[in-house]
Amino acid sequence: MRRIVQLAVLSTVMVALLVGCGGGRGVAGRYVSQANSSDTLELERGGRYYWTMWGFSERGTYEIRGDRITLDAADGSSIRGTIRDGVIYFSANSVLGQYGNTEWVKQ
Repeated sequence: MRRIVQLAVLSTVMVALLVGCGGGRGVAGRYVSQANSSDTLELERGGRYYWTMWGFSERGTYEIRGDRITLDAADGSSIRGTIRDGVIYFSANSVLGQYGNTEWVKQ
């Protein structure tokens, strides 16, 4: 019985490590703003992003923790959002949330 409990605990830890260290692989892809389809956010495997909006673009890194996403720009600024079911939600007072660009849907 003790052996079964040890294996169960080990299995749980391994799954948590695989999910936690995935670098956002499950969310990688192209997202499009619901407010303006020419505004895009590309999440690359390995934790890098590229977005274009209003003719401007930016590159940086991103991190996923649970349902939270943080985009870190080269200038040291950060944008935080929530990701659920292929949709990223940014607050209305963030760069990617201005003018109603709060929902970005995975294509």
